[in-house]
Amino acid sequence: MKGKGFSQRGITTVKPTSKDEGTSLERIHKIISKAGITSRRKAEKLILEGRVEVDGKIVRDPALKVNPYPKE
Repeated sequence: MKGKGFSQRGITTVKPTSKDEGTSLERIHKIISKAGITSRRKAEKLILEGRVEVDGKIVRDPALKVNPYPKE
């Protein structure tokens, strides 16, 4: 699958598009959806299939909460 946010291995990597320094955590599937990669339901499916990485680690829990604006 090629397109916005997809690598050749089909693993989605999420990078925030805003520099807002929010401190609240959001569910990973919501962040993927807000990034315009896919819908929240399809993001859940990608996560369950093991096709999403966060900080280089494969994520399999769509309810995982992460900081949408990590410090670089």
